[in-house]
Amino acid sequence: MISLAINAALAFYGAVFLAGHTASQPDPYTEALGFAVTGRENADVKVVDWSACAFEADGAVIRIGDIDRSRLAFAIKETMTGWGPVRRVTVTLHGDGPVYERTDKGLDEEGPWDDEAVRMLKRIVKERNPELFRDRKVAARDYTLTLATTDIERVRQDWTTVMRGCVPRRSPSPSPAPAESSAPAPIAAAPAAASPWRLDAATLSAWTAAAWTTPPL
Repeated sequence: MISLAINAALAFYGAVFLAGHTASQPDPYTEALGFAVTGRENADVKVVDWSACAFEADGAVIRIGDIDRSRLAFAIKETMTGWGPVRRVTVTLHGDGPVYERTDKGLDEEGPWDDEAVRMLKRIVKERNPELFRDRKVAARDYTLTLATTDIERVRQDWTTVMRGCVPRRSPSPSPAPAESSAPAPIAAAPAAASPWRLDAATLSAWTAAAWTTPPL
């Protein structure tokens, strides 16, 4: 009887632990979104507005629903540093409205470790450049993300997943056929003048069920 009670207790606590562990795992959409906008695994992504497909990552708001997917572009950028060349994936976003927003914090007027000389210097700087001490909001219709990865194919695939998770609120208005070009579009689906997007629960559920079986565009 005692062994049965011990086994039952262990089974109960094991189930509770596994349930908590499973609940803490990111869903496939959030995992893809985090890598698509940061280039890092397990990026901290917060929902700003589900209906508009707006999310926050690394202190910046990415408005997926306002991105013109026909102009979404990917590239490998190489920067020379003191340790040699560093290569990173860049993702260029465009939209009719802001697609990228962040708030740059101004300088602190007084810090906990400031001595009298530093405080005096800050007072002089504030008199000459008071704007340096004010928070500044950045809102861009055109913005290039520099990701912490060189895996451009993974980034393309995850952006395809992210964009497929959003559907138009209304049917886009007809637009003239684009001029033929020899360069393929990075992600082809919606016209340049697409309507705003929102995250559709049915679409997200269907995608989650399909998991990663759908090949990237």
